[in-house]
Amino acid sequence: MFGDITKMEPRSLGEFDVVLCLGVLYHMENPLQSLRFVRQLTREVAVIETEAVAAAGYEDRPIFEFFPLKAKLMDDPTNFFAPNAAAVIGLCETAGFSKVELLTPIPSAKRRKIKRYRLVAHAFVNS
Repeated sequence: MFGDITKMEPRSLGEFDVVLCLGVLYHMENPLQSLRFVRQLTREVAVIETEAVAAAGYEDRPIFEFFPLKAKLMDDPTNFFAPNAAAVIGLCETAGFSKVELLTPIPSAKRRKIKRYRLVAHAFVNS
């Protein structure tokens, strides 16, 4: 099924053992609300893949890079946020997932620089 998840009713879609949220999160204006929606659809695990950011000195602190209208990522007006790994974990836990496993190693960024990469995580309903 295709459509804007922010306008759908989760109950009308059902529940699934595995939910794929691939290349979607950074396009969402409200990533927490979107992951809460994904959690309502998920019985076992959600696979999340997103644009992410690594910032030296902030590895353990949840942060997001925001792309304002005049400085959109890859000139795409639907790109809004790039979370770091700690933010992805925090979003998933706040959305109701009980355990989050990162599958992508976090790259190291140089001092005062950020490094963008693609992050993949598994968010589990029960650990």
